[in-house]
This record gives sequence, C-alpha cells and structure tokens, in this order.
Amino acid sequence: MNLGFDREKVKIFEETIRHLIASGKMTTGERLMSVEELAGIFHITSSEVKRVLKRLRKDRMVVTFRGKGTYVLEAKPVKRMENTVCVITMETETSSTRKVLRGIEDVLAANGYNIEYRDTGNSQSKEEKILKTMISGHAAGYIIEPSKSQFMCRHMYLYDKMDQGNIPYVFIRTNYPQMMDKARVIVDDIQGGYLLTRHMIATVGDNIVGIFRADSKRGFERHRGYVKALQEAGIPYRPELVIWYHLEERIKKPTLELEEILNTKACDGIICYDDAMATNIIYYLFSNGYSVPEDIAVAGYGNTAIATAGELGLTTIAQPDELLGEIAAEYLLEKIRGESDIEHETERVLNPELVIRGSTISSGI
Repeated sequence: MNLGFDREKVKIFEETIRHLIASGKMTTGERLMSVEELAGIFHITSSEVKRVLKRLRKDRMVVTFRGKGTYVLEAKPVKRMENTVCVITMETETSSTRKVLRGIEDVLAANGYNIEYRDTGNSQSKEEKILKTMISGHAAGYIIEPSKSQFMCRHMYLYDKMDQGNIPYVFIRTNYPQMMDKARVIVDDIQGGYLLTRHMIATVGDNIVGIFRADSKRGFERHRGYVKALQEAGIPYRPELVIWYHLEERIKKPTLELEEILNTKACDGIICYDDAMATNIIYYLFSNGYSVPEDIAVAGYGNTAIATAGELGLTTIAQPDELLGEIAAEYLLEKIRGESDIEHETERVLNPELVIRGSTISSGI
C-alpha cells in the first residue's frame, strides 16, 4: 500500500471541500454528499472522509445531524483589529528581507499600524498553518511572500476565505501561478537575469553557466532573462550549462554539477541565483585552482552585504528592496481603505540595476 499516495488523496479531498465552501461555490445550508459517495469519488476510505468532516466541524465550516447528513454552515465575518498588519516572509534574517521589512515598517508605522511578523522557512505547509491561525484572529491586512512559488498553491481555500471575508492582502516579490489576478509588488527578475547575462557575454565570452533555483518563480524569471540575452546575442541555448537546484540542495548539488561541467565543457562565466550562491561558487573555484575573474567570471544577485565583502567585490543585481517594502505597504493601505484594484494596476513592477565589481572585471582591464 502506498501510504504517501493515500495521504495525498485525503489532502486533495479536504482542500477541495474547503475551497468549495470558502469560495462560496457551496452555499450555506447545502447538503454534502454522503460519506460513502465522497469516499467513492475521491478514492479514499469512509473513515478518512469522517476524519476530514470532523476537522471541518471543528473549524465551523460544516455541521452534521445524525441521520440527516452534513451541511454547510453560514460563513461568519472575521473580526479584525484595524491597527495590525501581518507580514509573512520566507525568511527574516537576510539583509534583503530586512530592507523590505524596514520599508514596510516606515509606511505602516507612519499610518498608525502595528506589525506582526511570521517566517515560513519557504514551506507551503507552514504558510498554511500561519494563515489558518492568523485569519481567524486580528490582522487588518497581510503582506505575503509566497513559499515555493514556482508550484501551485496548496492552500487556496484559505485565500478564498480571505477574499470572501474581504481581508486585504498583497504579495511581494512573486505570486502563485493560479493567482495572477491578485495584488503584488515585484522586481523585474527577467530584466535582472538579462542584464547579468548580457554583461557576461560582452565581458568574458559565450560559454555562460546559469545556476537557478527550481522551487522559486523568481529563479525561472531570472532564467528567462538569461535565455533572452543569449538569443539576442545569437548564442544557442545549451541546457547542459544550466544547473537547477532546490533550496535544501543549495550546499552540494550546484558544485557537484558545476564540477562535471568544468571537467567536460568550456566555461567563461557563471551567473548565480543570488549572492550567497555566487560566494559559495567563488570559494569552490578558488579551492580548485581557478582564478576569478581571470579564468572564470562569477556574478550574483541581490547586492547584499556579502557582495562588497573582501577585496574582490561581487558583480550583482541591486534590487530596490526598501522601496519595494514601502510600495507594498502603501498598496495594502489602499486596499484597507477600500480603493478598487480596477483603479490601480494589479501588478506594480520595480526595475533592477546592474552593479559591476571585480568578480567579472579584472583589475588589469
């Protein structure tokens, strides 16, 4: 028996019912199918259906009458403290995130709002738990950095519940694939990847390795910029020069795959998903007898504190992080005040800037 697959089917069943109720597609007083019918449709056991219904009753989404069945309860408006905003990010300790938070704080504090912070660790499960707790509490609105944003959101029923309860929220940096119509403030990562790759081609040559995050939509956007610059320069795209990794693989996988590339192919430069990865790659190259940038140039992304550490200096992309936080906070305030998204564009895009340092330009040039 594949227990993991069975648990996945149960999760799909529960999320489907929650989504139908929270979105209003199942109306107040509507009767659910029988336990046996639901079990047959979702290919799970009757006992699993009963456990899910028990959780739904606990969350006051349904009520069961013995001998009569289970019915959808009336959705009750969420009570909120009007002076508190919840900010949910993947992590809070990076310098980039701290700048974003500073921008958020400046705007919200000036408008009399308190802030509560939550950290998901880039986990959709943790994001789900945080939202589930918070939306039954007191926040007047939310600023959210989605977790594992390249994948479909697994807890849409909670966002449906927020929409139904008119709870305002704004995404920052990216958004989920099925939520393209929701308010968001982003930096143009396609342009950032394009600027880095164009600089590399002009500076060091055609054989440019790209290292990108596979569990972040921003990684795919930066990859699109990489491809765009190659195409513009008339350089064929070579998938064997692209390394994809997940966050939990960041320590070993990129260097292992890079080692294979260096042993079999020409490499003039390496573009990395962020400054931390670029720093690791430079250390790896130095440890294996390569000079940077004389043998291989390296670029990062983010213009974080480590980009200026040491004598070399890291070519990177500067993002207007603090401005992003300010605009996201202002956008949320507009939504809290009831200003329509029809009057204000859904997506607000900020431009990145190329910062050239010693990791791609030799001091002898």
